[in-house]
Amino acid sequence: MRRRLLLWIGLPLLAVLLVGYAAKGWLLHSDSGARWIISLASSQLGENFSSGEVTGNLDDGLTMTQVAYHQDGLEVKVARVETQGEITLLPLKITIASLHAFDVEVRTLATKTKNPEQSASLQDILGGLSLPIDLDMQKLQITRLKIIDSNSDLLFKLNAADLSAYWSDGFVLNHLNISSEFLQARLKGDIQFQPPFAHQLSVSAVVSGQEDDSMFASDPGRFEATTKGNAERSTIEVVSELPAFRISGEIARPLDEADFDLHVSLETHQFATDVRGGGVLISEVIGKLQGLPNNYALQLQATVTTAGYPPIVLSLAGEGDLAALKILQLNATADFIEASAVGEVSWAQPAWFDLDVELQRLMPSVWVADWPDRHFVFGHLSVLSKDSVFHVSRLDARVADTTVQVAGQGLMDPAMDKVEATLNWKSIGWPLWQ
Repeated sequence: MRRRLLLWIGLPLLAVLLVGYAAKGWLLHSDSGARWIISLASSQLGENFSSGEVTGNLDDGLTMTQVAYHQDGLEVKVARVETQGEITLLPLKITIASLHAFDVEVRTLATKTKNPEQSASLQDILGGLSLPIDLDMQKLQITRLKIIDSNSDLLFKLNAADLSAYWSDGFVLNHLNISSEFLQARLKGDIQFQPPFAHQLSVSAVVSGQEDDSMFASDPGRFEATTKGNAERSTIEVVSELPAFRISGEIARPLDEADFDLHVSLETHQFATDVRGGGVLISEVIGKLQGLPNNYALQLQATVTTAGYPPIVLSLAGEGDLAALKILQLNATADFIEASAVGEVSWAQPAWFDLDVELQRLMPSVWVADWPDRHFVFGHLSVLSKDSVFHVSRLDARVADTTVQVAGQGLMDPAMDKVEATLNWKSIGWPLWQ
């Protein structure tokens, strides 16, 4: 009787184990099993996921072409994916021993959702990322990645990346190494896919020096950044060695509106230039940054010193996005100058700026020792810099308490040692203040 009872219990268990191992062999070693796994992933990600040709299996190597994922405001395309892995039944887990993605393109799109209240929040998206099984990604590689905005402008380009991570009811990033033409970085952290969505992330990066035809050549630098928090609030700190600056503050609702309130400080930094006489010293920098990465407000104050000139105190108020900064008010004050400006600066390639400068007071005695202080220069200047060429569309300069007036337009190309100008003047003589 006892033996029969053991058979009744043992035979079903044995059958389950046999079926399980048979299913495991089918999933690992057959093309149809691989397609079933992809179908399972597709059902988890929704109908916006698609792929082209699928060949091979997980054990010997699986290849997918033309992989794509679409959602409102985002499109991801991968030319080819090569992967190899295995499946564990107890507990159920998929291990990706290796995965290599080639030619990845991430494109942000104009949102199609007309009612903002219908848009899925990041918390909703994270909640939907929980997997019914554990996914152990031991070695993932990316070769060539581009991030493009809705205007088809290239925001970021990556040569290579590799990562190791674990994905289940949360995401643990063991490491992520990225390499581009001017950046090498390593990231690690984790995030939970359920409330309160606890998360932490650390970044260590080196920015390579860049030499080009612009007036300022960027210096190599190293920085570290950390963030930690939950769905309600997250703290952030960025510390850089070169230049030696610090950014600290909080981000309210980081998974929703991401309203940040950051403070910036920099004691001193020397920028090398190709201009005769040395570089530019930036010091006593304090600032405040509020808003979103693509819609922020900036307040900044700094002291700028160049060889042979007294220090100039700059104060800036502006607003911008990832590609450009709109200057609402820029003031420059020193012993020899008072000026203000409005305009726009863009660091999207190629970088450019467009400024309208109102000169309240410029003391020529900085260059001409016996120039009387009461005959200062004032006027207006409109200048556009693009491809390292300065285009002056309007020049209107006058000398106080005189009838001297100079007007004109032109361009200056420092790289080509070229200056072209058209000038009109009135009451020009020497000395100019007579």
